Amino acid sequence: MRNSIIDKVMTKFANSEVEKMLKEHDWGYPFSSDQRKYTKGEKEEKEILRKLSEIDQSEAFKLWSKYAPENAQVDKNKFETMVKKFKKKAQDEEDDTNNIDQVFDQILRK
Repeated sequence: MRNSIIDKVMTKFANSEVEKMLKEHDWGYPFSSDQRKYTKGEKEEKEILRKLSEIDQSEAFKLWSKYAPENAQVDKNKFETMVKKFKKKAQDEEDDTNNIDQVFDQILRK
């Protein structure tokens, strides 16, 4: 019983956190001529996708649909594909970082 209450509270917190990020996100960043705004927006979007990938996907889709502007709206299948691609890319980047760390360790041991 206690774990289920804690799980519900944690889920609510995670959802409200990503909802806040979606509300505040600069959805026009891809069209910015200011490189700083573009970089910031891209970084925020990656973090939003990371957080969306960690919550219930039905809820994640509802939140995306609620806050994304018309030009960023997608159907549920496309949304799920987008999140899966993000997860794969994040995993590949993590693997690359781990591989680089291993190479450096090997070089330093010689």
